[in-house]
Amino acid sequence: MLTCPNCGATLPLGATQCQFCNQNLASPPKSAGLFAQPAHGPAKWIWPAYYAVATWWVLQGIASVLAAIKSDDGTLTGLIGIFGIIVGFGLICKIEIVRGITNILSFLKIAGGALTILMALIAMGTLGWIGVIVLAFGVMDVVTGGLMVYLIGETD
Repeated sequence: MLTCPNCGATLPLGATQCQFCNQNLASPPKSAGLFAQPAHGPAKWIWPAYYAVATWWVLQGIASVLAAIKSDDGTLTGLIGIFGIIVGFGLICKIEIVRGITNILSFLKIAGGALTILMALIAMGTLGWIGVIVLAFGVMDVVTGGLMVYLIGETD
């Protein structure tokens, strides 16, 4: 038997509400510790960060398209840039299928960024300051890819 904390009435086991005073008897959900989700939704910084990374996808796509226009044989680079622009706007508009595809693309972006970092470190002696820029883009790919996976998970 249970006792109502509000009126002191005796209640049957398993009761979720007192039949005499309508006191809710359901216990609050247990916290999952440090990584528990707040009851009111994601932290305040999650959505601005989500939009910032989605905007980065758009900007990087625009940069790829511009580089493809400037080069003689940049068709693939241009197509990848257009795809990045579409993905970025899909994220901004919160289209679920795009968010799912973006998780996969983010893992690929992390792998590609790691490879870019490796290549930039190897070739930095011959590329000079261009190598530093390539290294920075590789780091941005790893960071934005990992952050996007996290942010999509937090904004579901």
